[in-house]
Amino acid sequence: RQAERLNNLFRQVIDITVMNEATLQKEPVIIQHLLQQIVNDYMIQADNTKVDISFTDSGERHEIQLDIFWVTTMILNIIENGIKYNTSAVKRITIFTTEADKKLTVHIVDNGVGIPQKDFQNIFEKFYRSTKLVDNKAIKGLGLGLYYTKQCIEAHRWSVDIKTVEKEGTDFSIIIPL
Repeated sequence: RQAERLNNLFRQVIDITVMNEATLQKEPVIIQHLLQQIVNDYMIQADNTKVDISFTDSGERHEIQLDIFWVTTMILNIIENGIKYNTSAVKRITIFTTEADKKLTVHIVDNGVGIPQKDFQNIFEKFYRSTKLVDNKAIKGLGLGLYYTKQCIEAHRWSVDIKTVEKEGTDFSIIIPL
């Protein structure tokens, strides 16, 4: 699964600006199953006792029309940021869903350094790299992860809400109309 995803990523990431609703290959997916699969796959390849990623399953099941490749890559981008921008001894990422007002919210919560207020307005810009409370030069990346994430959310006609506290962490919430 990972090799296939990587191959697709190389092919499709060449120009992420073409991502829109028409280019998505949507199919019905139980989002809770997809989230558990993403966490399981990540933890197999992470093989690191200093990273704790979990999916808290409420037992609810929601079938969502989505592009599995784009959404998986988006979730992995958010997880990677939660780990890269984290100085805690154990980097924790907790993923869970909530439902209210005919909307499903996927929460991805980390115990990282949070997003400084001065950086907040730019985090979805292409090539933007935050100057957070960690050595930015030591963090790998091109500054495309959250730009890609925003493109994916908009192409699916979803929305995003971010709650962050510097030096405590971030709750990155993807809101999906039901």
